[in-house]
Amino acid sequence: MAYTDSFAYSDGNLQTVSGGNWTNRDINLDVLSGSVVPHSVSNHNNCYYSAGGSAFADDQYSECKIVGGTSVSATAWCGPAIRMNITTGACYVAAYYANGASSKVQLNYYNGTGLSATSGTPYTVTLTPTDVLRIEAVGSSLSLLVNGTVRDTWTHTTLTNGKAGLHAFAAVSVGDFILDDWGGGDVSAGVGGSDGPIIYVRRQFFVNDLIIQY
Repeated sequence: MAYTDSFAYSDGNLQTVSGGNWTNRDINLDVLSGSVVPHSVSNHNNCYYSAGGSAFADDQYSECKIVGGTSVSATAWCGPAIRMNITTGACYVAAYYANGASSKVQLNYYNGTGLSATSGTPYTVTLTPTDVLRIEAVGSSLSLLVNGTVRDTWTHTTLTNGKAGLHAFAAVSVGDFILDDWGGGDVSAGVGGSDGPIIYVRRQFFVNDLIIQY
């Protein structure tokens, strides 16, 4: 299954204005002018997609765009999340740190109370509003992708299932990050997209002695 949301709701608490399409886990995220922003500073703001009792396979992905924000901080980060525990909020995140020339992405593990561990292999990049930041889990293998290209990998075994969603930690203001165009779902197999690897099937028909292939 695959789900998307462009946050075309009225302003306010994401869980409330989405009609329950999203469920707050720790501090909620807010909708502002058709995008999503953190609700509070110096707190972990996260939520998971829950429309219609949406279910996610253990091998899952989550992606979004970082379309704006004022963050210039080494400690503020945000991004799409996977395997979010609906009780504790623990999750894996493809984390974007907007910090001028030191901007980067890396894989983070949030344990429900704080940032517990990171992949330790950040990729230096300044994301633009059209870039797609994505995280995938296949078994214990995690991958971070920017526009479909793998930029960080990590093996982590703590979380094995959960929900896909969003996570943000604002350090200066709730305007540190602006997120939009979320998508999440099941990774069919391997790394590289929600539909898994492309399988080409050759078919052929025999019409008398003529072979037609396509």
